Amino acid sequence: MVLFMRDNHPGALLEILEQFASRGVNLCRIESRPTKRSLGDYCFSVDAEGHIDDARLAEAMMGLHRVCGDVVFLGSYPRADLTEPTIPAWHL
Repeated sequence: MVLFMRDNHPGALLEILEQFASRGVNLCRIESRPTKRSLGDYCFSVDAEGHIDDARLAEAMMGLHRVCGDVVFLGSYPRADLTEPTIPAWHL
């Protein structure tokens, strides 16, 4: 997915990451990219473990829509090794 910050302020990235962490969703990759709209305006390309049909990831997506300026969902694909993501016991 591609996540656009609503505005550039201290803790903006933390607000985005908390949507995943509080629900036990592991991120496999995160990359910041300038949007070229203005200085300090970034978007984040993110790969997360889980499927959009999983309640944890679906809830994280709803939270992202509340804290991000825009959320672009690029798709949900099975893992190449076909294993299920590991969920910490405190999130069950």
